[in-house]
Amino acid sequence: MSCFSRNWEEKHLPIIAFSHTIWDGQWAGRQHTLSRLGKRGWPVLYSNGALYSHQCTKAQYFGYEEQRDAVHVYKPGKIFPRNYKIPLADRWAIKHHCKKLKQILSIGQNDEFIAFCFNPSFLPYIQELRPTYLLYHMFDAYHFIGEVENQYHEQLVNMADLVTAVNHTVWDEMIKNPDIERHIVENGVDISSFDTDRQVSDISSRIEKIPGPRIGYLGTINRKLDYVLLNHLAKQFPTCHFVFLGRMMNNTIKDDAQKWTAYQDFFQRDNVTHAGQITKEHIPFCLDLMDIQIAPYLGTKESWMFAAYPLKINEYLASGKPVVSAHTAPIKQYFEGYIDICRTPEEWVDAIQRNLAGITTATREERITYARQNDWENRVDKFEQYIHTLITRKTACCSTAMTAHSHDQR
Repeated sequence: MSCFSRNWEEKHLPIIAFSHTIWDGQWAGRQHTLSRLGKRGWPVLYSNGALYSHQCTKAQYFGYEEQRDAVHVYKPGKIFPRNYKIPLADRWAIKHHCKKLKQILSIGQNDEFIAFCFNPSFLPYIQELRPTYLLYHMFDAYHFIGEVENQYHEQLVNMADLVTAVNHTVWDEMIKNPDIERHIVENGVDISSFDTDRQVSDISSRIEKIPGPRIGYLGTINRKLDYVLLNHLAKQFPTCHFVFLGRMMNNTIKDDAQKWTAYQDFFQRDNVTHAGQITKEHIPFCLDLMDIQIAPYLGTKESWMFAAYPLKINEYLASGKPVVSAHTAPIKQYFEGYIDICRTPEEWVDAIQRNLAGITTATREERITYARQNDWENRVDKFEQYIHTLITRKTACCSTAMTAHSHDQR
């Protein structure tokens, strides 16, 4: 029996959300958005989809649900795994998974519910679920990520009742139909975590022992970063210490000889430290320990970051510390006037020198004030407004259609 009551019928429809992001991993827009919807009374169930055969080694036999941050997270079991090579078995795995999700939320055959999709690769689940309302939020330029995402994207757009994007660049890259109404919901920052007492951790204690000035980076360490640039900066500022916080995904770098060599050289330097991966609760204190924050992304189309809205920059600004970033269209659109935005290595060196000398683009107060405007609560307000409008509009259309049909029967 599900722990959810049927009270959602009076206020909020249940939401089944899909994304590849692991709930308890590094928090991204998916967790921030869905956890706040859950706290506002929307019954939210989060799924990464069914496991594939090769992922079943450590999984339990049967799937189960766990409550996390006002959201129910479904952990799939090894029974009925997906299988690329056997289409019938693959479809059955999806069908079984979707049936379980509906059971958890007590969704009956005629009950209304919402599917919230964050990646087009989940199209087969959406087709199986047949939700009353479908929301599709594009947080990336998916056609630069994988073939499956590119293949399913257009179908998902055509099915969706509401399509949103994290910024205008992603929208322009992914939506070619001018008749589709543009809806933008940017990434945000958990301001409340910066307003509370700082939580000390093993990593923050380790950072405190690193000599300054400290130049910090927070985020996944993978192929989106410009390691040639970073190697150059580490040479130019030998008395500064570069402190990297985040998950190491160096397998994504090894297929490019130049990047791999630069990556290895950079992390072998005496003034470079990978301090480890931190949880969201420890982000504010760790950022407080930095003198400058950097966002050294590859800004060209060889990296998906050219279209991304990095939520880490909002966190940097919330800490009040100066920020130096690579140039991309979204970064320039949203953060110009609050951070230094650089195109060339020379501009990077100049910006870091100026910030170390206390010559910053904006004041500490201006940075924090701007971050407060980008609070996740404001973003979720926007999502809720879209959802309520969507439900009201669709309900009105159905009522009009039923009325017309009734008149035709007379």
